[in-house]
Amino acid sequence: MADLTRYLPENLQPQPHVKLVTKYESLDEQEAVDVANETHTVGLVPSDVPLRLVNSEQGARVPAGLHIPWGIQAVRADRTNLSGKGVKLALLDSGINREHAAFHGLEIKFKNFTDEDNSAYWDHGTHCASIAFGQNVDGQRIGIARGIEQAIVGKVVHSRHNDHSDASVLVDALQWAAKAGAEVISLSVAQDYAKYFTGLKRQGYGTAEAISLVLQGYRDSLQLFEGVANILFSTRPDPPIVIAAAGNQSATGAAIHTTLPADIEGIVSVAALQQTATGPYRLAPFSNVSTDLAAPGTDIIGANASGGLVCKSGTSMAAPYVAGVTALWIEKLRHNQRNARTNRVKQALLGRASQTRSLHSAVNAGLVHAPSD
Repeated sequence: MADLTRYLPENLQPQPHVKLVTKYESLDEQEAVDVANETHTVGLVPSDVPLRLVNSEQGARVPAGLHIPWGIQAVRADRTNLSGKGVKLALLDSGINREHAAFHGLEIKFKNFTDEDNSAYWDHGTHCASIAFGQNVDGQRIGIARGIEQAIVGKVVHSRHNDHSDASVLVDALQWAAKAGAEVISLSVAQDYAKYFTGLKRQGYGTAEAISLVLQGYRDSLQLFEGVANILFSTRPDPPIVIAAAGNQSATGAAIHTTLPADIEGIVSVAALQQTATGPYRLAPFSNVSTDLAAPGTDIIGANASGGLVCKSGTSMAAPYVAGVTALWIEKLRHNQRNARTNRVKQALLGRASQTRSLHSAVNAGLVHAPSD
């Protein structure tokens, strides 16, 4: 395990509201040097800025009758025989129920990065994983890349109290997933600065002080994520494609910009779409904006951790849609004996998205689309 403190500048001292992260489980010595040289403050991580799951609803009943979910139709995954076979996809979330029928026959590499018991899981991670690579359940299709045989699952958020993790946990998990061979990494977690601000106020900080601490927390987290992104994307010949949910802070009616870690350069950020009675799909009212892509994110059918299926909404659901479609593009490019390296896959993913007038100001490329056979 690499001790990062020795690579920090001598005059850098942690402040009371931050903690010095001294060990990164999955960084070797050279990577630790690279990160420290790149960011200079890699060891400083806000102690109270929580990671949050970004679904906006706890769950709703699945409509009666078997059908192809609207989201699968929207991304055109129902029009292809591609299945993601041979692609390794990672999901970093709240853990999953590996015994669920949606994951039958799947080889899952699992690691718990929290202090919660390994057997504890929450509907969120199970639901998101089933969207990306879940099998049919009782004849009902739910997953995009149903041919994936190996999945990498990291538990980075508590199942019941989903704010007991910080950026350092996610950093470790990203490194672990990349070293485990993940070609696509799906993140449906985001840092919650509003909750951090509220917590500081409850601790007795004045408004001005709390705002200053939140801004410093954002700055330190940004530097940390940028340093790790540098390792993921710059020091590997063929880095994983990281897909991240944009966040749901726009629920108040304001158009809120994509939050961390989705806002880091190199990460593909995803907004959520909803159905309309007529015309094209439109941005979900809760979805953050200024993203790379958009994907279905309301009333999404997926696996329920306690068994059966459930509908959920959020940018959390949109991210695994894009992750699954990315796996299909990797398979497509390999099948055609073409270059399936990261940059080529990203070009296809972004270049084949469809833009509409309703999305133009909020989503750069538009609605993601699966490739044809």
